[in-house]
Amino acid sequence: MIAIILHISNNKKLMGKYTNGKVSNILGFLALILMSLAAVILIYMLIKK
Repeated sequence: MIAIILHISNNKKLMGKYTNGKVSNILGFLALILMSLAAVILIYMLIKK
């Protein structure tokens, strides 16, 4: 979901002058990486049981 939101918010055709800036993109990608890592760890811990 985060990846889809980042993709849409960077699309000039859809967002016009309201596209993401560098800081928003960096924070968005950090959130994407952290949430993906958290999901992988959760799945690993559930399987490890």
